[in-house]
Amino acid sequence: MDRKLHKPEHKLPSVGKRGGLQIIVGRKASREYILTNKEKSYFAGETGVTNTRSYEGLIVELHKFLEGWDLRLGDKPLSSWGVKSACVLPQSMTREHIVERTTETVFLADSVNLLILTYSTNYRGRAAFLPRFDIRSIWEERRPDYDVQWVAGRRILALRRSDHGERTASDDYPVWVAVACDREVEFTPEPGYRRTTYTKDAARRAMGSAEPYAPGGLEFRFEGADQFAASVTFSVAVGDELEETMDLAERGIKEEFSLYDRKMRRVSETMDRLGAASRDRDYRNALMWAASSLDGLIMNQMGRGIFAGLHWFPNYWGRDTFISLPGACLVRGEFETAKEILRTFASMQENDEKSPFLGRIPNLAMPGRVYYNTADGTWWFVRETCEYVRYSGDLEFAAEIFPAVEAAIEGALRTRVDEDGLVRHGHAETWMDAGGEEHPHSPRGDRAVEIQALWHTALRSGAALAGALGREEAAERWTEMSERTSASFERLFWDERRGRLYDRVDPDGNPDTRLRPNQILALTAPWDDLIARDRQEEVVRLVSETCVLPHGVASLAPSDPDFHPRHLDLDRYHFDEAYHNGDVWVWLTGPVVSAYVRVGMVEAAWEQTRVLRDLMYDEGAAGTLPELRNGVPPESGENVAGAVSQAWSLAEFLRNYYQDYIGLRPDLLRAALSFRPALPRELGWAKARARIGEGHVSVFCEVREDGAEGRFHLAADVGVPPLSVAFEVPVPLTADVRPGSATAR
Repeated sequence: MDRKLHKPEHKLPSVGKRGGLQIIVGRKASREYILTNKEKSYFAGETGVTNTRSYEGLIVELHKFLEGWDLRLGDKPLSSWGVKSACVLPQSMTREHIVERTTETVFLADSVNLLILTYSTNYRGRAAFLPRFDIRSIWEERRPDYDVQWVAGRRILALRRSDHGERTASDDYPVWVAVACDREVEFTPEPGYRRTTYTKDAARRAMGSAEPYAPGGLEFRFEGADQFAASVTFSVAVGDELEETMDLAERGIKEEFSLYDRKMRRVSETMDRLGAASRDRDYRNALMWAASSLDGLIMNQMGRGIFAGLHWFPNYWGRDTFISLPGACLVRGEFETAKEILRTFASMQENDEKSPFLGRIPNLAMPGRVYYNTADGTWWFVRETCEYVRYSGDLEFAAEIFPAVEAAIEGALRTRVDEDGLVRHGHAETWMDAGGEEHPHSPRGDRAVEIQALWHTALRSGAALAGALGREEAAERWTEMSERTSASFERLFWDERRGRLYDRVDPDGNPDTRLRPNQILALTAPWDDLIARDRQEEVVRLVSETCVLPHGVASLAPSDPDFHPRHLDLDRYHFDEAYHNGDVWVWLTGPVVSAYVRVGMVEAAWEQTRVLRDLMYDEGAAGTLPELRNGVPPESGENVAGAVSQAWSLAEFLRNYYQDYIGLRPDLLRAALSFRPALPRELGWAKARARIGEGHVSVFCEVREDGAEGRFHLAADVGVPPLSVAFEVPVPLTADVRPGSATAR
């Protein structure tokens, strides 16, 4: 992965061009991109020269520091000429400016709050670097005053907010930002605020403008022989103390290449560990991008955890984290990281005996605040604790984490489980939580279909762990409760007349017949068949014909009178009203693909996966997957919405490859491995390497284009424990099904 931008051999298109792992963006377009340091900071920017969001810039511990910058050549800033092209790689972004063959590379060093900017140019003469700062919470609209220091002997410009002189318990975020340069520079003060409008945030009518502070310019000269490009590097550091921050900024100058090399090696190793390849090179590269982008969201803000999404969710959400854990860690063999994440959430479990949330793990955890207002995050946590042990065979960790599993189940049995063995919850305690409990836009209390499926799964997971640890009494009691839950689920949720599952049962006992995709989770979340096979096929058929659109899975069937076709139509409704009432959620493609494969609809599954493969390259932020798309695509322009990089969207994309198309699902609690490959014909062949226990298995699958024949090879190294292997290829669903045929008004 070359740091320099390769000069294109032909005219670049105005949208993202696929070139291996490089995503090339042409002159007439701009793509967002995101870099993280895997600790507490990230940089969000544009391949163009204009920020379109208030949330872009260098962010550390939920606070923005650097808004942006410009380079002035002579009397004219680079931004006034524009960008010829840009190249986004997993570890950096490089722009090629129109003037004087000037290139600009941006990267964020790992593990430290350090952004490094390097320019190379044919220009000779006077120049100035013009930084803009905006130190504030990312959710705050404010124009603070600043203290500015120019340390001429060290060539460092340092700045802090006047009202934030030191880090304290009440102001728990860094204080100083410092800019260092690798050549002789002079600081020329030109202080002033720059009123800025952010077009994408203005369209949301939230955080649409701000007033970044421009202290002045760092002036210098580009000199040297004409046949060689001149270069300059700027290092931007954030820290608590002035001296510490200046030292870090100087480190960025001194160790620029080693810091870049370290980041590039980590990114390369992350992608290499996938061991994924197929005849479809775009799919292979998309999997590598997904692995890198998702790995970048695994942070260390409050212990190890996963940022739910950027820009608006740079914190830990229990539900999002544990839906993401299989794709983020387990299928990639990142077992140590998975353990750390499980420990992080177990340490924040609600243990107040008087709390109605007794036993819950957090819905939202951010510095200084923890919330428990979700009914499903805890059951995803229990499920993924068990799935971690199924992959790793780590009974020592199972014993360590079991008290949290036990507290979760027993807390619910004590406070929230009814006589039918079902979990009761609030209207906004499912994943469809927009509007909150006071004004829910999609009320789903007090027994939602996927909550009961997950509760049943948690009981079975807890029983499996208890049995493996010799806790027979708990295993027997939770198994009995799961059987009661299963019987009640069948009785209360199956709509015999329409052949489907109800979306919920309301507090008065009435079933909700709205068509939503949540019932798919009753097929894919349980470890066993919660409903009979023939009923599973009916559910898949119904969801396929009503909620699965050509561009993704809608949160509400388009035929529903409350269907909202656009995420942003603010003259008619607030965007939260569309959030779960029409918006297409990218993560839902994951369970839909799993359900399709389960019933033999492999080609239909691939149609949905291919949509996400193309989305990663062609729309939205480069090399990642967004939170949302519109229920009805716009006539022109991008069809993305919500957070631009969402963890569970990326994780499900990865999980589908390993667990559904390659078909590997280990269960070391039973010394078993399920190998059920379901390769789409367009892929032709595919291979993967997956960690199981202390070893790895290698898989190769190949199918003929007509699907009549296939070859499947599975090999294990010496670290894999003895396993019984269940091999099976999918049987197609015989009844006529029209996947993706739902129409949106």
